Amino acid sequence: MFVKNRYFIFLVATFSFLGTEICFGQNEAAPKALLMHQNLEDFAVNEKVEIGLSLPAEVNQKIENFVLGINSPQEQLNPYLEWDVRVFAEFTLDGSSDVITVDGFYFKDFDAWSAKELPTKSSYIYTSADIKKLGGYKEKNTEQPFRVRFSPPSKGIWTAKVHLVIDGEPLLEYEAITFSVKKEATTEFISITENKRFFAQGNEVFYPSGMNLSWPETDNGIDPEFNKGMCGYSEYDKKIMCGNEGYMDTYVAPRTYQKYRELMVNLAKEGANFMRTIMYPTGTEIEWEQLGNYSKRMHMALEMDSILETAEKSNIYLLWDMQTHYSFQLSERAYHRNWSWDKKMNGYDFCYKKLVKNNDPVDFFTNAEAKRYYQQRIRYIIARWGYSPNILGFELFCEITNVGSPKADNNDFYRTGENYKIYRDWQVEMGAYVKSFYYGKRHLLTASYGGEKHEDDDTFHHPVFDFMSSNIYDFEHPDFANYYIKSVAGGCLDETKGDKANWHSYSLNRNYSGKEDYQIRKPMIYSEADAIGATCDSTVVELRRAIWQATFSGLAGSFSWDFRFRKKYYSIYGQIEKCINEIDLLKYGWHPGATENVEGNWEYNEAFAKSMNPKMKYRKVKGKNEGPADVSFLRSEDKNFAMGVITNKTFNSKTADSCNHQVWPNEYNVLNVARSIELANEGPSIPGMSKGKYEIEYFYVNDPKRSVGFSTSSGPNLTFDFTIPANNFNYIVIFKAKKVGSSWKEVQKSSIAPKVKTEK
Repeated sequence: MFVKNRYFIFLVATFSFLGTEICFGQNEAAPKALLMHQNLEDFAVNEKVEIGLSLPAEVNQKIENFVLGINSPQEQLNPYLEWDVRVFAEFTLDGSSDVITVDGFYFKDFDAWSAKELPTKSSYIYTSADIKKLGGYKEKNTEQPFRVRFSPPSKGIWTAKVHLVIDGEPLLEYEAITFSVKKEATTEFISITENKRFFAQGNEVFYPSGMNLSWPETDNGIDPEFNKGMCGYSEYDKKIMCGNEGYMDTYVAPRTYQKYRELMVNLAKEGANFMRTIMYPTGTEIEWEQLGNYSKRMHMALEMDSILETAEKSNIYLLWDMQTHYSFQLSERAYHRNWSWDKKMNGYDFCYKKLVKNNDPVDFFTNAEAKRYYQQRIRYIIARWGYSPNILGFELFCEITNVGSPKADNNDFYRTGENYKIYRDWQVEMGAYVKSFYYGKRHLLTASYGGEKHEDDDTFHHPVFDFMSSNIYDFEHPDFANYYIKSVAGGCLDETKGDKANWHSYSLNRNYSGKEDYQIRKPMIYSEADAIGATCDSTVVELRRAIWQATFSGLAGSFSWDFRFRKKYYSIYGQIEKCINEIDLLKYGWHPGATENVEGNWEYNEAFAKSMNPKMKYRKVKGKNEGPADVSFLRSEDKNFAMGVITNKTFNSKTADSCNHQVWPNEYNVLNVARSIELANEGPSIPGMSKGKYEIEYFYVNDPKRSVGFSTSSGPNLTFDFTIPANNFNYIVIFKAKKVGSSWKEVQKSSIAPKVKTEK
């Protein structure tokens, strides 16, 4: 047994909990808790404080036995499961009785190595063996195999008491650690604004401007040089074939992580402040081959440390998706990717398929043992990375609604009968588990839907979810503004009681309880959003248009999936930051142009929508808004200010590109030829303003601070007097309208410039 003495530790033959006394042998060094920092007196609020723990020799040996897979289970301890080993710390601030409890996590250290040159292809494309030649990892010895990470929420003297629990019984309390926090925070945790429409950082709105950097993987966006070798002519298939790690039985190499981090840095340099990343089996997932055993993936966890640290240094905020749907879909439904439910990779079945013993992945969501183990995976994620304020929020499961569907990205199973309840109940249960942790509470949480949500699914009504999220790709091509104007303002964000405006099936925030029919109010984002449909698989023209229109749609954020391949245009995020960061979206009641702000509620107005995307004056086409220009904008609550973008719809994916448009609707023949648009004659308007005279300024998006035009108009329906060109950079025009006698200083943020970190 172990017996504790305050000053020394001795080894005895057996160990078990016995009162408060623990003994160890005289030759064994006392386990210690150490601050893993060189400077112990210079911490800032919200800065990572990391504590490393050594372990009693016998505990450490049993953990090593488990990790190495040697000896009998009776001689092993699983360091990833809290019912075997749990480390936690209690943090208290001097003068306060409040205790903050934070779980620790098992840690392994590695040195990465990379080949100096790319390998020679051993087949028509790079193989798994070739990728392994790119580099790998060599484990390093660490004397502190458990870590606790904490970001102190306030200045002062903090004390940490660290505890070791074995088999559910308290074993050891380490000598207390004291550290001082003297500096103010350089960044704040993201929260929700008072009006529950946008994200907040401190007392100001935080508008995330960025995109999906899905996961570290070899593609043309992350590593164009190596990606060239991923495509080649197959003599067997008699055509060009392409692949990457997701279609192979290998993990990504250190080079790929480095390229991924470089992409993050470049994105930040262009002005972005956000990215979405998904835990994926080839690069950042911690559990796939072995249930509750993450040992084979500890190098991935270390790389995830580095990705998060890069975000912190670059002032990038992450939407952290905890799970990809591919692993819970059959391979024939998951874009033919290998790391899926029914694939055996490197001799291993997916651990949760092996556990539930069923070929139907839906059974995972109702299996009690599967949920028990999956919660331990969540616990590890929060323990290791939850400390960071640069995590905007967690997403539980990417496109959970596609699991059990007949094909990839099709939610037929979810939408059949009451199957939606399976996913709703699982998400609520896991969400509550996330929120049971200190850093689960400090971070925002959402669920993720792919496509239409079931009309009776009230997942987002549950208080564990702080904001709403959906992945949208099927816009109303080629009239994308019509989607943002009607479907977003009228279907997702409208707060009208009853049925009159809630006609759209994407309405994520509606409650159908049988007794009440009302809207909840939480920020709404599109965590994936691209304009495809009939537009040549997301051409840059429509991607850029959709990104700008979404910025002024009332959404709290909208993030492209494909834009990472368009490095030439990354400057769009800096342009958006300069534009949207100027105004205080909270204090002045800004709301979408297709709604009215009635006592703080956003109520959809069909007449406003028609003014923003009008039909041709001389041509009537039933059901089609064939006008050549549209506007997406936000209006201040006092109706004295408006700001948004006007776009030339004739400059589109068909007129700007030479790709095949077999499904381009014939009804849109007015948009078949690119031309300049004189807005005074055939343009949209700015409805819903107050009476009086207004001044309108115009700016090209590549320089949102330099005025290129000026006009005047009178409310309540303002008209434009500007000509929008039909070229690649000026087909989108920013406008700012203010009532004469008003000043833009009235609606500006108190501190326009964003906080920027510098490396020491």
